[in-house]
Order: sequence, then structure tokens, then C-alpha cells
Amino acid sequence: KKIIIFTYCIVQLQCLQSQYSDAEVVKQMNPSLRRNASVDSLRKLINSSKEDTGKVMLQWKLSNIYMWSFPDSALFYSLQSLQLSQKLNFKYGTIRVYHSMAQALAIKEDYPKALEIEFKALHLSEQINNQLQISLSFFWIGIIYLHSGDAQQALSYLNKLRPGSEVFLKNQELILAHIGWCYLELNNLD
Repeated sequence: KKIIIFTYCIVQLQCLQSQYSDAEVVKQMNPSLRRNASVDSLRKLINSSKEDTGKVMLQWKLSNIYMWSFPDSALFYSLQSLQLSQKLNFKYGTIRVYHSMAQALAIKEDYPKALEIEFKALHLSEQINNQLQISLSFFWIGIIYLHSGDAQQALSYLNKLRPGSEVFLKNQELILAHIGWCYLELNNLD
């Protein structure tokens, strides 16, 4: 009897879901895709903003919302943000946009291009001596190398993160998990 009730519930759930298009179901399941007030507000702010550093950061925020689910959309907003940031010579904004672009490219598994962009972020961060952004670049370069299959290179960049740094302190578990993953990939478990 319980199996019949369970099967009935599953069938009803499938019927209910079939009333919606795939896009609507995905929107409900993925909070980054919802056209919620914050996304709509960001779009309105971007459209009404002057061409200044504030607009760069708004476009960057919007690209981050789309990053994990729609990397192409993230790249679209990142490119707009990058162009404006470079036009304004807003180096900090350019660095942040490079991080976003590299992550979106990595999600698309375009690891060579992701590394190229993240190294640009690293070099610019070094030019302006922004230690936080340098550390973030080390982190993202390490992650991209790890996902591309080069655990040795990943380990060399992840090990550049110092235990006392802000990035390390705020992301200690994540960093240590990726370092462990590197050692696992290298079959070096001692």
C-alpha cells in the first residue's frame, strides 16, 4: 500500500512539473536565475547609471550573479564592465572583473583563456600592490590549474596563500580542501 501511495505522489509531482516550461522549472530551482528584485534593481541601476566606477561595480555584481549558472551572461556583463573600467583607468575594478571573467571561463572549461585572464588580474594587482587581490589571484589560478588537471601547478599557487592572509583566514577550509585535492591527484597522501 505504501508503494502505491509513493508512486501516486511521484506521478502527481511529475504532472505538476510538466505544467511549467523547462526554463520556469530551472528558475524555481536555481536562485541565481530568479528574476528577483535584486537582479531587476541591478539592471535598472546599470541602465540609469553614469559611466563611472559605480557602474563598473554594478555590472561586475550582475556578472557574479550569473556566473555559476549562465557563464555566457556573466561574460557579457563582465566585458561591458571591463571596457568601462579600462576606459576610466579604474584598476581595482579591472582586477575584480578579470576575476569574474576567469571564473566564468573556467566554468565553461576554457582553462587556457581563464588562466590568461587571471594572470592579467595577478599582474595588475602586483602593479598596484593590492595584497588581497594578489592572494585572490593565487587562489583562482590554483583552482583553475587543479580543474584543468595540473595539480602540481595548482599546488604551487595554492601554497602561496599565507595562513595569516585575509583570503586564507576567510576561506581556510576551502583552500585546505583544494590543497588536499591536489595531493590526492598527485597520489601523494603521506
